[in-house]
Amino acid sequence: MTDILELVATSQINEYEAGVIFNNVVDEFHSGKIKSIPEELNLTNYEWTAVCQGILWQQLALWRTVGWPVSCSICGRKINYLDYGWLIDLNGLHHVDCSRRI
Repeated sequence: MTDILELVATSQINEYEAGVIFNNVVDEFHSGKIKSIPEELNLTNYEWTAVCQGILWQQLALWRTVGWPVSCSICGRKINYLDYGWLIDLNGLHHVDCSRRI
């Protein structure tokens, strides 16, 4: 198991290198060598959801370190990542319903 976000957060690898590791793990998954991509990368379900939406590794590593956003980047209302119902954007998280306003 590789804690990819820890490696990024501690500057042991950069964004590109994290992408290479991720791609290798995806290949291992598809060839049947591993059973779970998020487990292999030590990602929570919330972090995995963010990865699947295209978040940058550096951004996600920062969120793991200092905390996830607590307000919607579009409407400003409270957002709790533990409740899902959010999407990633360039400014953080926004409610799924707020996507219709973009």
